[in-house]
Amino acid sequence: MGRIKLGLRHFVPNFSQAFCAPYCGVRCYKLKSEIDEIPFYYLFLDSVESHDGQLTITLSQAALSTQKEDLEIVEGSKISNLRAIEVQDESLGYFIQFDDALYYQVIGESANDFSKDEIAENGNIITFKNSSLLNYLKESTFLFNVTPQDDQIVHYCVQTADDWIHVLSREKPTIVHRNT
Repeated sequence: MGRIKLGLRHFVPNFSQAFCAPYCGVRCYKLKSEIDEIPFYYLFLDSVESHDGQLTITLSQAALSTQKEDLEIVEGSKISNLRAIEVQDESLGYFIQFDDALYYQVIGESANDFSKDEIAENGNIITFKNSSLLNYLKESTFLFNVTPQDDQIVHYCVQTADDWIHVLSREKPTIVHRNT
């Protein structure tokens, strides 16, 4: 896989706040999972595969580079002794499996909108109640009209460094370690 540099944010030494709520006015809840202890900016999306309502999200876990480097933002302005976040061929990985995915979308992390009041302390799989995405799909599509047990549909969001994957499902996801 090699070295990944995807923006200044990946070089910030103390970037430890995890943002979770991509839709303003939404209360979010953490879904306890085994990837909760991993900062979201160390997780990278490898693939999303959907087939017959089954959605598989494949993630790789990055680590800090052992090499320090300098970063010049503008001419004459340099930040020193930074370490990049890298995904290697032997990096740990995870499969996140939704067995009843009704809808999903992948959004770049910078395109998500949130309020500081909606930030979760940790957790990489967030659940939402009354999100604007749920409301939009209820009011503007037939998804809720043609789905049995529509009152059990939950809006999940899987956070990674560069992408947030929004999933509507009636089932909680399962997480499985991926061998390299």
